[in-house]
Amino acid sequence: SIQADGNGFMVLHSFAGGSDDGAYPYGGLTLSGTSLFGMTSGGGSSDKGTIFKIDTNGANFALLHHFTGSTSDGSNPRASLVISDSVLYGMTWKGGLNNLGTIFKMNSDGNGFSLLYSFVGGANDGKYPQNSLCLSGSTLYGMTLEGGDALGGTLFKIDTDGSDYAVLREFVGGENDGAFPWGT
Repeated sequence: SIQADGNGFMVLHSFAGGSDDGAYPYGGLTLSGTSLFGMTSGGGSSDKGTIFKIDTNGANFALLHHFTGSTSDGSNPRASLVISDSVLYGMTWKGGLNNLGTIFKMNSDGNGFSLLYSFVGGANDGKYPQNSLCLSGSTLYGMTLEGGDALGGTLFKIDTDGSDYAVLREFVGGENDGAFPWGT
């Protein structure tokens, strides 16, 4: 942390990797009250990334979730979390039923982790999300780096309860369209 005038620089946490810590933080931090939430792409019990929480003063660092990459979990997140009513939402680059990435939710106390969606890839779905979600009301919006008819990535929506998943746009590239979206 650092004060607005440039004074008071302080390292809140140095990631060590291994089974007891995360490694390679990606995305930004999400602030809720005096707690910061974030994800690492590596480290944790399976070296597939973590979700962590730390107080804004550097106290009370805790790993809330260790990604395993199994069919019921994601792996290697490369984005930020969003929070609403003490529920965290995010995506992982890999893991899930097809190892093509996931959308998940979890309570901010570390309980209640569940997958909302596992990406399928191919012509009708995206794969490998490397972006953060955007929340509007009870709908999450996001993008995938690849997938869709032209394999140029997708724009999708899903409700926070995991229902109503839909691809809104399949990027085709070329002169009149973009491809391979990256970012939020």
